[in-house]
Parts: sequence; structure tokens; C-alpha cells
Amino acid sequence: MSDKSLPAATPDFTNHNVRLADGSLTRPADATLLKDRPWFASARRMLERLFPGGFDGLKLVDLGCLEGGMTLEFARLGFDALGIEVRESNYACCRYLQENAGQTRGTLRFAHDDVWNLGRYGQFDVVFCCGVYYHLDDPRRYLDILAKTAGQVLILNTHFATETPCSAFPLSDLTEHEGWQGRWLYEHDEEDSARLDALRWNSWSNRRSFWPMRPDLLQGLHEAGFPVILEQYDFLAPDIRKGMTDGIYGGKCRGIFWGLR
Repeated sequence: MSDKSLPAATPDFTNHNVRLADGSLTRPADATLLKDRPWFASARRMLERLFPGGFDGLKLVDLGCLEGGMTLEFARLGFDALGIEVRESNYACCRYLQENAGQTRGTLRFAHDDVWNLGRYGQFDVVFCCGVYYHLDDPRRYLDILAKTAGQVLILNTHFATETPCSAFPLSDLTEHEGWQGRWLYEHDEEDSARLDALRWNSWSNRRSFWPMRPDLLQGLHEAGFPVILEQYDFLAPDIRKGMTDGIYGGKCRGIFWGLR
């Protein structure tokens, strides 16, 4: 298949590079497909071990799915996948994928909604929370919602606070919120809906977000009812040592946490 550019009417994809049914790419200039990037590939590797019989018939929700690329790739693996995205600018990309991605092994659906309304959609075998948890102002309260929704697996891919300030982000001093230690991140002061929609990688309804300390987050997973709690590191390969010290984990304080039932 050729890597031809998409028609001019295609919505602007800021991140998710996926191949469509006609062979075109949503971001032709990108060197890597979304399905081969560490966030998705590491989740797939672990899920293949948790569900060795395959994913057909399993329900998965992708929270704050941005442009819908990972939702699509999960559906291609066999999950009945639902992506939830609140911004119209991002949701336009989701709709475009649904119309142009071609047939998937599992079902592919999108909902134009706030992730705080997750409870409306029932339970899922797998809850994939990647890139949205650190944009929330009440993460402990939201973890309770995630726990009620995740029937078997919660994948929490998020930034976290540390004892020493993270130089990559302008975080506040250490403080306490919802009984957790952590730091605040300023997001925006926008009230105009059009300008807020244009901030495609920011929070939605809250102007600042709270990043809990890693021990508080792990304790929160336990208290939320997950008897098995894991942290994944293979997404840092091939140089895991560097990633742990000054890469995405050590330098930007971002990890992948699993809650299993």
C-alpha cells in the first residue's frame, strides 16, 4: 500500500498516525505508526498475556481518546472498543477514522462526551486511561469511577509527582489534595468554548490538574479494589536504564500502572 497523502478535507491530526482502508496515513510525515509506539505496543503485549485466548468479545473503553487512533487499533485487535472524547476538534478526527478506517475485527464506536460521565456507558473488561488522568483536578474521586467501570483490567498511563520538582513541567510545591500528596499543574484560564476547544492537549472543565505522588496512586489502586497492582517498564526499552533516570520516566515522571482483578 502507498503512503499517499489524505484529501484536503481531512481533519487536522496532531498526533495519531494510523493507516486507513485506502492505504493513506493520517500523518504521512510521521515515521512511526501509532500501533508501533511504546504506549500502545506495551499495552498490547501485556493484554496478550492476560488474555491468551484473544480479545474477541471483550469490551474496552479508551478514555480521552484524543483523535481515536488507539481506539481504532484496539478494535483491529478484536476488542469491542469505545473511545470517549470531549473536544469537538478531536472528535472530528474520531469520526473521520470511523468513516475511513475500513473493517475492524471488533466493533469501533466513539462517544462525544466528558470522561467524568464514564458511568453512563456501563462496565468494560478493560479500561484504558492513557493521557487523561493527569489532566484531572480530582484524581482520587475519578479513580473510584474507574474502579467501578473496570471489570477485569485498568491500565493507567499517567504522569505522577515526585519529592523533587520535575524540571520538565511547571508544577506547584508539594501539597495535599483529596488526602493525597502531590503537585498542581496549571492548565489554562480559558472560558471561551472555541478557544478552549483549540487547546487540544489540555484539560477541559478544570483550570489546573493534580498529579498525585506515586505511593499515593499505588495505595489508591489498592483501596479502589484491585488485588493485583503492577507497574510496567518495558515501554522504556531498549535503554530502560536511561528511561528510568532521565527519559520519559525519570525526566518526565510518567509511568504505566495496572490494576487487575
